Amino acid sequence: MCRLFGMSAGHEPARATFWLLQAPDSLSTQSHREPDGTGLGWFDGQGAPHVSKQPLAAYGDKRFGREAREVYSRTFIAHIRFASTGALDLHNTHPFEQHGRLFAHNGVIGDLPALEARLGDDRRLVKGDTDSERFFALITHEIAAHDGHTGQRGRFGDAAMQRLEVRARRCRDRHDKRTRARTHRREVRQRRCHCFVAEVLQGKERRRQMNV
Repeated sequence: MCRLFGMSAGHEPARATFWLLQAPDSLSTQSHREPDGTGLGWFDGQGAPHVSKQPLAAYGDKRFGREAREVYSRTFIAHIRFASTGALDLHNTHPFEQHGRLFAHNGVIGDLPALEARLGDDRRLVKGDTDSERFFALITHEIAAHDGHTGQRGRFGDAAMQRLEVRARRCRDRHDKRTRARTHRREVRQRRCHCFVAEVLQGKERRRQMNV
């Protein structure tokens, strides 16, 4: 599963070095498990977006290490990839930039033909093969359809978000079910252990009484 990092530094630009490189579970450390691409995005003092990305693991990407130490910004977005859709290629590496916005994503979005049909001419925004970039293009398309307003998702966007919310609930339910199963197994083992201890103690007491 991919990993994301986002940071808003408030009014003053800052560096994200600690979280990207130095923290115990930094993106660089996690990239040993998610090695299929690394990207860092930020906005400069004039609000222009910048993206630096490579289809490499962060721990072996010298450019990522250098920029993580040197770049100052009020807003960062970073991504390390575990590929599901699309080859290990620069065009499939997050984050993506469209119309002055940056986007990175974790997860899988289905029904890509329906999504592409909704894009129409904005299919040209998509440079790679990932479902993530197509969904970003849909967001860009819907914002443009509402004159740049981001408060309305539109019919198709609502349906896509509903599917994502359903998938998230299912993931939570599976996690809760596994947690309950582990708790039950632990309680069963504890009861068995308690029964065994009780039997041992009873056996010792019987032997003591027989020797009296």
